[in-house]
Amino acid sequence: MEMRPYYHFVENEGYVRVLANEHNEIRSIALLKTKLARNYSALCLIKKDLDLVKETLTLLEAGVENKIIKQSLSFFAIITYAKCYAQAEGRGSSLKIEALKDLPKEVREEHDRLIQQRNKYVAHGGGEGWEQNVIAVALDLDQRVTRQIYENIVFLNDLDSQLLNFRLLVAFVDDYVTERLKKSFVRLKEETLGTNFEELAANSFVPPKEGLQQF
Repeated sequence: MEMRPYYHFVENEGYVRVLANEHNEIRSIALLKTKLARNYSALCLIKKDLDLVKETLTLLEAGVENKIIKQSLSFFAIITYAKCYAQAEGRGSSLKIEALKDLPKEVREEHDRLIQQRNKYVAHGGGEGWEQNVIAVALDLDQRVTRQIYENIVFLNDLDSQLLNFRLLVAFVDDYVTERLKKSFVRLKEETLGTNFEELAANSFVPPKEGLQQF
């Protein structure tokens, strides 16, 4: 079984994976904080979210019997997909659907539908047709009396009718992000190799073995 990697926590930055040389000695680490590094970081997180959505859609496509689990997976897919387009301060970058050229009409409509579902139902109350409860009363016109007052709860609890277009949409977006990731890494690598090594070394540190974490 492959060993889980070790991480060192850097104050005000986050967790950094620890690497070792051929003698199992921990290597020095320098954190990259340039604009290119931040952009690459954001794209990596977006790609992570898209991978999670793809895994979730695979589970839904295979069929989920339990209604609570099915709804939870459906809502997770909607929220995680929509997160890729949110202006998150921590990431500093987000996707814009307009950047994807030549999206089929039904695929672009699926994007709009998912964003609406996230904003107006899954993450917030509202409905927009995905949640309703008309209260009605049944009448006995012959006897001139009311027979029953009853609710009519209808709500979004799965994505069965949307799975095909959702899958196509994620495929288009994933291809776009993957291509951007490749180009972003090339630019970041060029920038880093062009940086004075002594400058990188001066800002580097060796994570102490004490306090390393695995997860």
